[in-house]
Amino acid sequence: MADAIEMARDAIELKCVSMEDDQVEIPLPSKIGALDVNRGTFAEEGETIISLVDIDRA
Repeated sequence: MADAIEMARDAIELKCVSMEDDQVEIPLPSKIGALDVNRGTFAEEGETIISLVDIDRA
């Protein structure tokens, strides 16, 4: 799980840098209450979870 969170952190940070370079507005994070684990990308493959991922945009 720690590796998955680290990879997600890296991917989000890289996407934010690309969006800033392209002068595209970065969307606000999803509200956790609005997420549905039953509709996730891998929901049909087994049990899913929601995890918070922090990033450093500095």
